[in-house]
Order: sequence, then C-alpha cells, then structure tokens
Amino acid sequence: MYAAAVAALSDPERTRLVLVACAQASALAEIDRTCDELQQIVILGGYVVINGVLPPARKLKR
Repeated sequence: MYAAAVAALSDPERTRLVLVACAQASALAEIDRTCDELQQIVILGGYVVINGVLPPARKLKR
C-alpha cells in the first residue's frame, strides 16, 4: 500500500504537490526539510505557496 501511495504521489499526471507555508523563517526551513525528504523517495516537482498578508498599496501622487 505504501508503494502504491508513493507511485501515485510521484506521478505528475495524477498528483500535484503543493506545500503551503507562512512567511516565517521556521516555516520556510520546514518546507526545505520536507522537500529534501520527498526527494529521497522520488517525489519531485512540487510547488510552494507562501501564505501571507500584503500591506495596503500606497497611493501614487500625481
């Protein structure tokens, strides 16, 4: 069952891996560690989304 799960997760036609983290050093370090571990079991090509709130845009003076 584990092998079937890894096969499904490593098949880009069946699975899209998206890791989500907040913009903090510890969360980004965890994403890095997770990517390294996934590469060891040949799960490659994922995406990373940084979840955060942007400050309000400044109005341009004309």
